[in-house]
Amino acid sequence: MYRVLKPTGRLYISDPITTVPIPEKLKNDERLRAMCLSGALSFEDYIQKIAAAGFGIIEIRARRPYRILGKRQYGLEQNIVLDTVELVATKTPGCLLLCG
Repeated sequence: MYRVLKPTGRLYISDPITTVPIPEKLKNDERLRAMCLSGALSFEDYIQKIAAAGFGIIEIRARRPYRILGKRQYGLEQNIVLDTVELVATKTPGCLLLCG
């Protein structure tokens, strides 16, 4: 998305994030993939990937509880808590040279 935005263009996005890494068996779960949950990243990893893409200004608009993947339902040692994060990322000219 960075590539198609004009300088100072903004990306508005909302994605699920997780408090613990998603186990490999859940990453391959077709149902979770269809719900866009199997690839959820930690908040830190998510923000780092947005910044690494060249977005120099990242404004977190909201972070809300979203869903719990239950330990019994998915055969886990503990529940996995998913939040949703809403952000606005601004394409900053020259940031790939300075920020990445």
